[in-house]
Amino acid sequence: MTNRESFVTHEVENQPSPVPADNAWTSDRALREGVEREGGAWAADHLARNSMGSPGPGGVVQ
Repeated sequence: MTNRESFVTHEVENQPSPVPADNAWTSDRALREGVEREGGAWAADHLARNSMGSPGPGGVVQ
């Protein structure tokens, strides 16, 4: 038995599906309005360029 195997206790099955790669800034109007309402409009350009997660295998955000 390897050291890693000695820590395996059970298989976890109640986890949500991975989040697909998506640009939350451009697809979520409520997010954009909330950021503006709370004084974050200064960051809109940055958020538009950087709101996508880092897609991993199968386009899943890591």
